[in-house]
Amino acid sequence: MGAEIESQNQVQCPHCGHFTGPLSRCAYCGQRMGKRMKLQTLRVAALLFAIGGLFLLHLYASQREIPLIQIGSIKPTMNFAFVRVQGTVEADSRMLKSGGLFFSVDDGSGTLSAFLGKPQAEDLSRAGIFPRAGDRVSVAGTLSVSAGKDVSLRVQSAGQIEIESAEVKEIPIAEAYSLSDNSSVLINGVISGVSAPREGSRAPWTVEVKDTSGTIQVVFWQDIFEALSDKLLLKPGSGFRVRASVTSYKGQKQLSASRVEDIQLSATTIAAPVVPEKQAEPSKVSQLKISDITAEQKGATTTVYGKVSKVWKPAPDSRAPHKIILSDGSGEIECVYWSKVADALVGNEPKEGDPLEITGRVDVYNDKIQLKVWEAGDIRSSFGSAPVAVLGLMKIGAITKEMAKQVVTVEGTLQEPKSIRGGVVYPLSDGSGTIQLLFWDKQVSGEARDALDVGTRVRVTAAVVDYNGTLELIPADASAFQLLDGKK
Repeated sequence: MGAEIESQNQVQCPHCGHFTGPLSRCAYCGQRMGKRMKLQTLRVAALLFAIGGLFLLHLYASQREIPLIQIGSIKPTMNFAFVRVQGTVEADSRMLKSGGLFFSVDDGSGTLSAFLGKPQAEDLSRAGIFPRAGDRVSVAGTLSVSAGKDVSLRVQSAGQIEIESAEVKEIPIAEAYSLSDNSSVLINGVISGVSAPREGSRAPWTVEVKDTSGTIQVVFWQDIFEALSDKLLLKPGSGFRVRASVTSYKGQKQLSASRVEDIQLSATTIAAPVVPEKQAEPSKVSQLKISDITAEQKGATTTVYGKVSKVWKPAPDSRAPHKIILSDGSGEIECVYWSKVADALVGNEPKEGDPLEITGRVDVYNDKIQLKVWEAGDIRSSFGSAPVAVLGLMKIGAITKEMAKQVVTVEGTLQEPKSIRGGVVYPLSDGSGTIQLLFWDKQVSGEARDALDVGTRVRVTAAVVDYNGTLELIPADASAFQLLDGKK
């Protein structure tokens, strides 16, 4: 009964007796309701707690360390996660038509593409930052994992990218031919030719540049040409200095420029590095004992020979690389490659005990020296350490699958070729049958293949390869084939 009277006193004015509800002052007589202090205190306390909670939440979100992950550990359940990755930029960044930018990051466990929208790309450009091949990068963003397990990183702010730029020195043009695709180079010389795309064509501009060591083609798109401030200097005889990526087109090495800022034109020749006499010819990929490879050679391209002591394949849903442990008696090295190379090796996968010749780029991951392989043609059978039957001259129609890994000599006529990544395939026919003749760029250069054409008769000596039920001959070098009918 007492509680009921107390409750009634809290909702009625003690002066006039009218109902006041939660009001702190009576609406009828103006009398202050002295017992409203508890409700008012609760309101103030709730407001203060709300403000404090929001401040603490902001403080936590702004100070929280973004989790650093390995690319190879990314799973579909991590879609939309905000993470950080660290690694090496695989190739110079590429500008998108939308004004955005993207580049690929490799951390040794896998690769992913990082994308920036136009505003972020502009902020990055104003800061003078442009991720290039070989740069060490730390980048944070939101993961996007597609149904096909393709992984990308959406970067929401230019401030989420930290870069340690790789040192790039000017090199003679001839050296570019020995570098793997996506390598970033700096060359200069004199323009010897300019080829503009036809009106309405989607082809790029092509500029032929030469120095005392050789000549190479540099390509760039129409938007870069339009942004050139000194277009009149884009002509034979002008000096040309460019930072570009090494690429291949139809088996030929070329350089690809990504930004107008990377091209410098001058009315006179830009001072070029002195090329020693021994560099007058294109330099070749070095061949080393495994024990001679050191961490100081990071970024260099080299070739090693040995036997496979171990093969490791990643799980089907993993972005981790395939790994081969190659031993040559002096030591062993881990050779890694990703799905695009593995797909091209289906049917010819390396196996334990196989003698191999592998060309790749030296890298260091977790303090361990690796050899990174970018093309299937860089993994080749090496028969120097295993006996091979040499069957001599024979008809193509007589070659069978049982002759795989045996060396044969055939003569025939080249048919219409087909370009593939890292090489070119010519069907070879002699009337008794046809076999695929595969020239890898790393083994037989485009210059050595210049004399080849449809209808040319050749003699080839090479090992028979059974690739997914299709027989192939793969010449080890330019000396493995010869033009017939007196042609040189």
